[in-house]
Amino acid sequence: MAVYEERIVELRTRQKASSEEHRDYYEDRWIRNWELYRNTRQTRRYKMQPWNSNAQIPDAFRVVETTVPQHVLGMFRNPNWFSVEAPTAAGQTYQEMVRALLLQFWRKADGFRKTVEGMKRGTVLGHFCPKVTWKQEIGELVIQDTDYAYAPDGTPMEADYVERTVPHVKHNGPAIEFPDLFNLWQDPTGAGMFWIERIPTSFNTLEETNRQFNGNLYKNLAKLKANINLNPSPKTPRYSTGSAYDQPLSVTVDGIPEQFADDSVELWQCWGYVPPGIKRYDDTQWRMQVVANEEILIRDEPAPTHDHRAPYI
Repeated sequence: MAVYEERIVELRTRQKASSEEHRDYYEDRWIRNWELYRNTRQTRRYKMQPWNSNAQIPDAFRVVETTVPQHVLGMFRNPNWFSVEAPTAAGQTYQEMVRALLLQFWRKADGFRKTVEGMKRGTVLGHFCPKVTWKQEIGELVIQDTDYAYAPDGTPMEADYVERTVPHVKHNGPAIEFPDLFNLWQDPTGAGMFWIERIPTSFNTLEETNRQFNGNLYKNLAKLKANINLNPSPKTPRYSTGSAYDQPLSVTVDGIPEQFADDSVELWQCWGYVPPGIKRYDDTQWRMQVVANEEILIRDEPAPTHDHRAPYI
């Protein structure tokens, strides 16, 4: 790798370590809160008191599942839960059209269910972090089309109907997701200078994705492959649960072990500012970078958001 690439990896490693140091205080609390929500049984009957029941009433689960829907429904029960007001008289003609368009995007993004999910995470853990990206999903649609036939002399014959499969855009708009807090590191100062998200994948997946972009998406894949051959299994993360780091929080706390593939790769998707002293870019210092296996920079480009900031809220 180039010298500046090694400096970028060092920068992101220091940032992640700084964030993790400030986050350690809260991790045990997150796990304990989730165990209470999932009603993990931790009590046992005493030998001298066999009449005591070891049943555990799911109080935390009952409270969360009751209060969160009521809170969210209180926000969205009114069909006109938000409005659009034009600042000029000429724009008033379009304000209802803009409102309808925004509401349609909200529904396509499954905004209500996502709000419930986010509020539930915030109620249980005390913190959640939405990630809003743009998603395009292309599917197939079967339609009936008219098939015209003609006789050899050009006389039109009786039309027939045939089924055709055509491309169909299922979704083209904002997508909301909630990364696992154990897989997310953010600037502890609150300035939003960096965000790092851990994404487990495999080398075969990276190669396939790179081929779809004609080899222009990732770089240094040969070095990454050599790194995998030297270190066939990923490093065990330092982590309060001691379980698999790429599982959802509910699965992680339950202690289900992770089975690593031979070509497993741990990606750090890094968003944030790169000081000019490390590398001065021609476009913007706000970058989206991907570090593989904590050592190799495989992607470095301007942050693909409108303002070049991270898509986390």
